[in-house]
Amino acid sequence: MPSTFLQRLSEPFRDQFLFKLGILLIPFENFWFAPSHGWAAIAPLAFFAYALWNLPQLLTSARNLARVLVPIAILVALSSLNYFAYPPDPSISFDIYRSLGLGISFLVALDLYFGVHRGPPGPVLRILCSAYWISLAFGLLQLLCIYFEWQGIIDVLEDLAKRSTLNRQRVQFTFTEPSFIAMHLFGVILPMAFIFRKEPESKRLLFLLGTFIFLAFLMRPSLRLRVDIMAVLFLCMLLIPKGRKGWILSGIGLLIVITLGSIAYVRSERVQNVLSQGLYADPSTGSRVLRINASWIGHEKDPVGFVTGHGIGNIWMPFRLGYPEAAAEYVEKSPHDYTRELDQLKNRNPSALLSMPLRLLAELGLVGTLLVIGLLFSRRNLLLYALLLYVYLPFDSYAFYTLWVYLYFVKVRPQGSQSTAS
Repeated sequence: MPSTFLQRLSEPFRDQFLFKLGILLIPFENFWFAPSHGWAAIAPLAFFAYALWNLPQLLTSARNLARVLVPIAILVALSSLNYFAYPPDPSISFDIYRSLGLGISFLVALDLYFGVHRGPPGPVLRILCSAYWISLAFGLLQLLCIYFEWQGIIDVLEDLAKRSTLNRQRVQFTFTEPSFIAMHLFGVILPMAFIFRKEPESKRLLFLLGTFIFLAFLMRPSLRLRVDIMAVLFLCMLLIPKGRKGWILSGIGLLIVITLGSIAYVRSERVQNVLSQGLYADPSTGSRVLRINASWIGHEKDPVGFVTGHGIGNIWMPFRLGYPEAAAEYVEKSPHDYTRELDQLKNRNPSALLSMPLRLLAELGLVGTLLVIGLLFSRRNLLLYALLLYVYLPFDSYAFYTLWVYLYFVKVRPQGSQSTAS
């Protein structure tokens, strides 16, 4: 009996093991040994290893991906010309190029599995679904530990984690922090369920998505998760086909949005503070506004850099230009005494702006940003395009999965993805 169980458990991993290991690791991004100080993911390392393992097939994959890799290479090369006017910080540039390299290796891994080796989507979707169920089970364990004050287990979980929110009595599942829940729900699970919507496993992913949302609301959800759920529902209402079924779903979605908004206002002190005292009333929101404000002031001071960009990795240049005025505004308008973010950024150049549009403006400039947004557009896949843009509004890692999944299944293999997914 045990051997039969183990055989069934290992069955999906028999072919293309490293790729499927990476899929399994996608939700588990908060181990203490993760290389990144921000988004603490380890799955990209497995995809990078898978690409190296398939070294003989890389040339075939490069040809398959040429329509994506060539524009990326051109954008990076043109952006690098800005280094003559804006000398980069080597450590920050290395961090950014590493992130971009890991993202591209994930794109290559997708093509190696689905394009070169013609791997079926079923095992991948089952592994992905199982991995997120395990993550959800970890969240339940964290909730029980907080409720029953199982300090011994809490200590073990904190020792395993890169960053822990258990001491603040906040469940984070296996993600870097609670606010990352929405990125996985709407940046991984929902796009994969949509892309492979004709596969039986897509219904399991949608059920998993609903379960995550339900349990997250029982576990003191982050303000961002509340906002993201309402925003994604609103996008779905706008973009789903408007037949009879579409109008019914839109009506249900509207009721849910109104209900969630009302609950958020009544039960969330953070929402009430933001609405009554402004964005700086919430420390997390205020830290993001600080980055946006400083960068925008910096762009106003350097209009040439705003148009042409400062080069990959040089996001800190407009930020540093605008920091004094933005910091003064933060101190003036903030009703609380939380200044840790302010103090950390005073003498340290940021490697993240927590917003991909803001990063692109700093690195590629206005012209490059508009070009990227235009190249990504797909009339046939408007919902995926809208999800892509929304997921990256509050996040700016080049290594995260949503962009590369979109590029592969919408831009590289639109017919192939439709044949398996629509």
